Order: sequence, then structure tokens, then C-alpha cells
Amino acid sequence: MTEMASLVSNRQRSSHQTQWAAQFAAASELCRRSYQVALTLGNQPSVDIMVMSPNGYQFKIDVKGLYRPNYFIIRRRELIEGLCYILVLVPDPPANPEFFILTHEQVIAAQIDDLAIGRLRNPDINDTYPVQGIRWKAAQNFKDKWCSLPP
Repeated sequence: MTEMASLVSNRQRSSHQTQWAAQFAAASELCRRSYQVALTLGNQPSVDIMVMSPNGYQFKIDVKGLYRPNYFIIRRRELIEGLCYILVLVPDPPANPEFFILTHEQVIAAQIDDLAIGRLRNPDINDTYPVQGIRWKAAQNFKDKWCSLPP
């Protein structure tokens, strides 16, 4: 490994870079699967990608990215019809991304499970706990589940 490559691989990637890489990787994979996509560029959009399925169904995708296996932080929200999530591992050093695809209902269920696990360690955690999401191990159940998206 060259000295420059060693320096780059030892540097922590910013969350901003990881999120952009995750969004573009998700959009690219959706296009490859014949979905039409529109990225919602801007500061903190409520969804990251507007999508039309090959059969004409319109829906929204929120993308969450990580550069190493970890906890996917996902803000808790009331159920939004037509919202899906794509969680993306964009590895460092660069390798092929991994995709985890969930419906909003599945995200809510995973967040409830996560809270239950958290309460075992800290009984003071309640439903309003600000940091919620999906554990890496739980996300594995949704790896490459592209069939979760509308056809």
C-alpha cells in the first residue's frame, strides 16, 4: 500500500461523505432495477429519493448510510404511507456497497424491538428516547430485500 493510500484509509470518513455516497449508491441500484429516481437535494430533506416503480407506483425513500458496520440511527416518525428505507453500508476501504431494504412499518417494528433491548440495560429508556434506529445485527434480516419495494 502506498503512503498516500495508507493515510487515506486510516482517516475517518465524514458522515456527510458517507451519506452522499449511500444516496448515490441507492439511486444507482434503483436505476439498475428499472426504477425512475429523483434525488431531493437540499439541506435535510424529509426524504432522499422520490421513486417511480417500473409499474408506475410512486413512493419515497429515506437513505441512511454507514461506512462500517454499526447502529443505523433513524429518527422515529409516525407511519408515512409510501415511505421505504434503504440502509447502505458504503465500506471503507472502498468495496461494493451493501443494501438493506425496509418498509416504514418494518423500521417502526425494528425501533420498537431496539427500545425493548435498550430497556434491558437501562429501564429508564422510554418511547421518547431520542436516539432510535436499527442495530447492525437486526439490519441483516433485510439485506438485499429489494422485493420489499413496490413493483
